[in-house]
Amino acid sequence: MSAHQGEMPGSLAPKVGIVHAFSGHYRSVHVISRFLHHAGVRLVQSRVTTPEILAAGTTFASQDFCIPLRAYVGHVYHLVKEHRDLECIVAPNVLSEDASSSTCSKYRDVGGVSIRSLGTTVGYTLKFAAPRWRERMSRLAGRAEVERLLGQASNLPRIIQPNVRLLEPVHMRNVCFDTYADIFRLPRWVRGEFFIPGALRRWLAPRLSRVEQAFDRAWAEVMAPRHARLNALLRDESRVRLAIVGRSYLVHDPALTCDLRTFFQKAGAAVLTAEDVPFELLRERYLRVKGFYDTHRLGEAFIDWATTVVDGFVIVGSFGCHPDAFMVDYLADVVRERGLPCWTFKYDEQAGSAGFRTRYETILGFLQERRDQRVARRPQIGATSAEPTGTFNDAGTEG
Repeated sequence: MSAHQGEMPGSLAPKVGIVHAFSGHYRSVHVISRFLHHAGVRLVQSRVTTPEILAAGTTFASQDFCIPLRAYVGHVYHLVKEHRDLECIVAPNVLSEDASSSTCSKYRDVGGVSIRSLGTTVGYTLKFAAPRWRERMSRLAGRAEVERLLGQASNLPRIIQPNVRLLEPVHMRNVCFDTYADIFRLPRWVRGEFFIPGALRRWLAPRLSRVEQAFDRAWAEVMAPRHARLNALLRDESRVRLAIVGRSYLVHDPALTCDLRTFFQKAGAAVLTAEDVPFELLRERYLRVKGFYDTHRLGEAFIDWATTVVDGFVIVGSFGCHPDAFMVDYLADVVRERGLPCWTFKYDEQAGSAGFRTRYETILGFLQERRDQRVARRPQIGATSAEPTGTFNDAGTEG
């Protein structure tokens, strides 16, 4: 594919897959996804974990991996199986979004895990290597072995793995442009267009100008203030308010948590997660938390903010996740020290919704009692209250 193909519109543009499960829930991945959409790529997104996807992941991926990571492999398998004309799959490695904390090590090699689960590293490398390297490998290992290795990776498209280190406009713009360049196989010198003065880019680097416009739109869409959603969740004080604390790929994936969030939403509860709260409201709390993992720091900051807002907490984790092995119980202790009820769940591929539903119903009954107590304690009109239950504006402050 030549450089000028980066300007091809419509059906001639490359078809690219991306997964929005597991680490795909990070906002940085959504920025990349929206950027590719606006840049004219034919984007295929795999979002909803189905029983078939979960079965594929548990079949092909190592049992040493947590179930959410195996689900990611299942999503990649689904993309490859259903869209055999994919030019590539973008699998971002999310190292950090704030440069002060770390993500789980599994987030940093989701593409590599997919390659090793659905093929082999050597076979994949040979598939996209120059013919001379295949010949050299044939002389070392034999032509039959090379053909066997190539066969194991025959269905895999290119896996592009951009590294995300900071959710910040300049860094993410560079990540998006590098991803775009890799998709269209642009030469490395094209990146030098960034050094052309802005006023001249329209004429000397029109492609870069269009790409930057695509990024600006993507950034604005993903990073738009979320205060309206938070205000809507808190508007009706008669609703049960439940905070669910856990990694986004668990909280927002019903297939991995036996419909936890969906059950309470259908029961009329206002379900709050850390993603519903603008980060401006959590930033100071987040920075105060002494922790290594971003999910630990965000979870504890969210608990601190939500303590006077909700009626109870559910902390979720995954069997096979090393950080969750200690983090779930630790965060539950943080909640209970504040005098609020808290329940913990750890899920694996053997979990069934029927057994959990009874537990969810019991929790709902307790939360309804707490709701009644909260409403009865609310001050009368004109009284003062320290509870952060008002409305929130775009500056991230209560109004």
